Amino acid sequence: MEDMQILLEKAGKYLAENYTEGFGENPWGASNELEVHQVSVFMSELISLEILPYAFSRFDVHYTCADNESTYDDMGTRFVVWDRLTLVFACHFDEIIEEQDREFKGLKKEGFEKLIRACFDYLSKQPETNPQNRE
Repeated sequence: MEDMQILLEKAGKYLAENYTEGFGENPWGASNELEVHQVSVFMSELISLEILPYAFSRFDVHYTCADNESTYDDMGTRFVVWDRLTLVFACHFDEIIEEQDREFKGLKKEGFEKLIRACFDYLSKQPETNPQNRE
């Protein structure tokens, strides 16, 4: 999907400009400072910049957390995307965020793409966002 590659390039550029200490060739993974709790903010920023479509504003991106004492790995933390009360997507946190020296930061390109594709797939099946699905 060519549009997905363009979207990822734009998101990567924004990531490099705002979440890295220096602009390297590859802003994804260990190169950026984006943390688990910042993924939803990052998505909101991409929506406001029109890198992601406005229809994505209907999604709530959360992560599960049992307490503040354990690591994300110990808690089995998951990223979960909701559309109101409907589950859209869920995955283990380390599919989206890197683990670097016991620190959990660094948005992975493959994981972010997986999350975005799930949202696009969901929207494609909704009558209000896809005219082909209207009766």
